[in-house]
Amino acid sequence: MISVGQSRKDLEDLGYEFKLSFYKEDIIEYEKNGDILVERFLSRTMPQVRNYIETKPIDRPKYDKRNPVGLSKTSSIRKITMDILGNRFYVDKMSFNNVVGTQ
Repeated sequence: MISVGQSRKDLEDLGYEFKLSFYKEDIIEYEKNGDILVERFLSRTMPQVRNYIETKPIDRPKYDKRNPVGLSKTSSIRKITMDILGNRFYVDKMSFNNVVGTQ
């Protein structure tokens, strides 16, 4: 666990590595119990519960029921991005960007 006053470099020294960030409506692919699922990332509404996210189906934008997913038994998780032609690209590792916004 990182303490007050420590930086991301301190986490790297402890063996942690930044892989991915997920934002609402990102498309993710994960493998759980031998099944490969492709869904939209919705949120993480229970921060006190570890390894838990909520997802929604890709093909139903007005889907009201949230799908809670426990990630502790997933063997992989990947982010999927698309270009303007609809070609899918898998992202397994992103570079860390500390810039939040520009003026």
